[in-house]
Amino acid sequence: MNSRVEYVGCTNKKLAKSALEPNSILQDGHTRPQRAGFIRDYLQNLGVERMEWPVCSADLNPTEHLWDQLGRAVLTRVTNATTLADLQQLLVEEWDAIPQQCVTKLATSMRRRCQAVVAYWPSHFLLCALDHFNGMWYKR
Repeated sequence: MNSRVEYVGCTNKKLAKSALEPNSILQDGHTRPQRAGFIRDYLQNLGVERMEWPVCSADLNPTEHLWDQLGRAVLTRVTNATTLADLQQLLVEEWDAIPQQCVTKLATSMRRRCQAVVAYWPSHFLLCALDHFNGMWYKR
């Protein structure tokens, strides 16, 4: 099994149905797999623009909302999963069961979420952005 191919396939399947419209910008979760060179190259070859953003608020991270939904779905399943392969199969089934409407709703809510956070915490957002782009992180 090639996890790189599976991850790219999973990424493409979900993205192609939601955010990959003209003038769309991808916001990833800043995780190692999403920042890996092969994913960066893959998305660049698709012409996907990536959003630069500081990881300062859960409200600004739709990826975390999807992971949370996936985790809750897996926990509600009664299963006899005893091996990693069983767990992987369960995760794939639940990922595929996430309604596309949920992904689309999260993607289209990002402008409103970003505007709300900037309006509520303008100085916090600015400090996070500056710290991110300077490569430094401070807790307030």
